[in-house]
Amino acid sequence: MATPSDGDSVYAIGSVDSNGKFDAIPNYSSSYGPSNDGQIKPDAVGVGLHIWLVGNDGVYARTNGSSFSSPLLAGGIACLMQALPKMNVWDLRRLLHQSSSTYTTPSDSVGYGIPNFKVALQNGLLLGTQNLQLNTNRIELYPNPTNDKLFLNGWNNFEYDVLNQQGQVVSTGKVIENNINVGELSDGIYYLRLRNEKSMASKSFMKKSF
Repeated sequence: MATPSDGDSVYAIGSVDSNGKFDAIPNYSSSYGPSNDGQIKPDAVGVGLHIWLVGNDGVYARTNGSSFSSPLLAGGIACLMQALPKMNVWDLRRLLHQSSSTYTTPSDSVGYGIPNFKVALQNGLLLGTQNLQLNTNRIELYPNPTNDKLFLNGWNNFEYDVLNQQGQVVSTGKVIENNINVGELSDGIYYLRLRNEKSMASKSFMKKSF
């Protein structure tokens, strides 16, 4: 991971294929983390394989690289900043991290994964309308994947929403005895949003029938 992507204030973007896979990306087109000081990098990834573009000669061609995934995500981030004009950039980055596909299991190849801008926007709007602070405590949940119960330490009596990948709320309730039951959900990736009268946090998890 080279400068300036390894900066602590830089939102570094890598690339994956259209299926979200990093292994298909040519080695030269998306760098590995972490940064020299141990930060998780990249922060996020977007599609950067077989991207259509128009060359200087006006001919359509395909190419690869984070030079093409970066503007895709930058456009989404610009829209998010317009929709949440009062949010500072650090909270905005946390919203993006918490909405991303591998937030629970970040790696040196894809970082926190592919951001879900709809979930990030919904969480940002909720913060604004209810005057909540973004809770920066890391949510430790297990097992992940889970078949029925999801256990959380330190979040008792928080209200929760479970959102699907389309940003739709599919389950709500309160954390009791450090766990919630997600056994009735279909298999897939979901986002757990925790909130009380003062703060909110979110994290992704996988429901998988064993």
